[in-house]
Amino acid sequence: MTSLSEQLQALAPRIEERAHTVLQDLADTIAPAAQISSLLQVAHSSLEEGKRFRAFLAFVGGSIANHSPLQTLNLDDLGAALELYQASALVHDDIIDHAPTRRGRPSAHAAFTAHHRCALSRGDSEDFGVSSAILAGDFLFSAAELAMIRQCEAIPHYRDGVMELYAQMHAEVAIGQFLDIAAEQRPLDVNDPQAINAQTALTIVSHKAANYSVVIPATLGALALGASRSDTDSLRMILSPWGHAFQLRDDDLGIFGDPRVTGKSAGDDLREGKRTYLLALTWQEANASERAKLAHGLGNPELDEEELEELRAIVKRRGRRRHEEVISTFEAEGFLALESSNFNADQRELLSEVATMLIKRSK
Repeated sequence: MTSLSEQLQALAPRIEERAHTVLQDLADTIAPAAQISSLLQVAHSSLEEGKRFRAFLAFVGGSIANHSPLQTLNLDDLGAALELYQASALVHDDIIDHAPTRRGRPSAHAAFTAHHRCALSRGDSEDFGVSSAILAGDFLFSAAELAMIRQCEAIPHYRDGVMELYAQMHAEVAIGQFLDIAAEQRPLDVNDPQAINAQTALTIVSHKAANYSVVIPATLGALALGASRSDTDSLRMILSPWGHAFQLRDDDLGIFGDPRVTGKSAGDDLREGKRTYLLALTWQEANASERAKLAHGLGNPELDEEELEELRAIVKRRGRRRHEEVISTFEAEGFLALESSNFNADQRELLSEVATMLIKRSK
């Protein structure tokens, strides 16, 4: 029997090819390639090296809905739409986070900045880089819309429900991102154990990760292929806790992961001052001296490796064990919902493998 990871490897090139095709089709209808060559180059580059989790989960949802193997499903445009939207969101996210790299490559705004400098153009290179990256993200978003239109042409009876949920997905990301950046502005009072609020952190996880990255992609795939209300409700009950665990695992990897595997520098979340659930647990348990070090270091882009290691040690000592316990609790909650569902043995096995893919990972 083909493993889930092998099925993902087989589907990924299909999804990637469709995403690039839609992007190019949209560009070809609007402007000569020579006029927008740098925009197209960055947009296409933004699609490279992704995990394809969201697109793959759409196929999982579709398989749950019609009991067919993943590779036989006609959901390529939906998968492409999810990946194009993800690329759009990441381009904008890197601007917000002032991130110079993404997946081991220059981020979109950094690439545009370098292009401007190499061309010896007039004006400020960094302003050009940020402005152009915003537009590249918008262009990727437009391509995602085109991919969704094409998918909906193949599913006229289910179009309205799919598009309504797709619009909700956009809102989830925007709201989650706003709450995230707002939380980063809260003063870190060392005398306030709630200065990094755990409940706020979990709310952000719900919007930005559990719903957007896991629940909605799978539900979109299920709806597109005619899933019943009972099946989509069961999917949400199962996948929501796993989606939370997925993001908490990501937060752990953001501090303790191997950069050679994750593709991003370990400690970036600390330098960016992310108010993650892991940091909330750490802050609650830290003593005054440790909180003072956290308050000094969080959000400081100039942290050196020695300072980062000191912060990692505090997180490991004060928050990491409890964080792992919460991940395990979310994982168990999802499996409990799976056992209570009406899904058959094959569907349960598929979803069990999804849990492993989401939670037991190193990148």
